[in-house]
Amino acid sequence: MPYMSTTIYGVLDELRAQSTSESDKGTKFERLIAEYMRTDPMYAEQFSDVYLWQDWPGRGGKHDTGIDIVAVDRLTGSNVAVQCKFFDPHSTVSKPDIDSFLSTSRPPPSTGTRSTGPRPTSSRSRPRRRCSGRTRSRPSPTSPKAS
Repeated sequence: MPYMSTTIYGVLDELRAQSTSESDKGTKFERLIAEYMRTDPMYAEQFSDVYLWQDWPGRGGKHDTGIDIVAVDRLTGSNVAVQCKFFDPHSTVSKPDIDSFLSTSRPPPSTGTRSTGPRPTSSRSRPRRRCSGRTRSRPSPTSPKAS
């Protein structure tokens, strides 16, 4: 039986080691994040559906546009675009990466007609989320604030 890591760092190291190319590494990471969003109690409560881009029924036949995952908000029915970046732990997400994602996931300007295009979310309705191969610690909502 192969060794199975119990930490996120170990899982990410395993994904890196098992990947045959950068594309394969990205695909494996996207699948990991989609499954995490389906099973983690916080995300499972927030989203009724989580799709990989290629499986999302609303993509209108478009190929990869920089959106990796589309999640459907359980309360509003709004779509949330997610872009996953499985960078080296010592690298950073650049402004062009963010700009590209925002322009891809933003709906076209309103023309007074209802858009039926594949863009998954309104910039006014939901924040954009980015996944990274790195973790950052954030204080929990119940932890005391530093003075």
